[in-house]
Amino acid sequence: MIDSTEMSVRLLEVVDTVVRADPSPPGFAGEVCLGEIHNGKTTWWHARFGTEAVIDSPDSPPESADVVVGLKNEGSQLDPKIVAASGDVDLFHKMLRRYFRRGSSVGLLTGFEWRSK
Repeated sequence: MIDSTEMSVRLLEVVDTVVRADPSPPGFAGEVCLGEIHNGKTTWWHARFGTEAVIDSPDSPPESADVVVGLKNEGSQLDPKIVAASGDVDLFHKMLRRYFRRGSSVGLLTGFEWRSK
């Protein structure tokens, strides 16, 4: 799990917690790598989706990743901004719809909802 000693909300911690907490199969396949830029440093989160989600925190994006997305979230509220994306962006949107759709328990519990297309 991603460790944070700061008071600001760490976006990847929320993503990690939500994906790990869901016992159901993802319903899609592929590798998603997210990078959170915080205080000039990038922290990486990577998940391989298939029959289950296999998650790790690499030092850099794996070459096998189907999509790599750079995100920035500042302050104490979850309001992520996409600053860069490469690869299969549709896969990223599938992940968002699966885990952060409007009205999901995550949205209700945290007030956090991605504004994906």
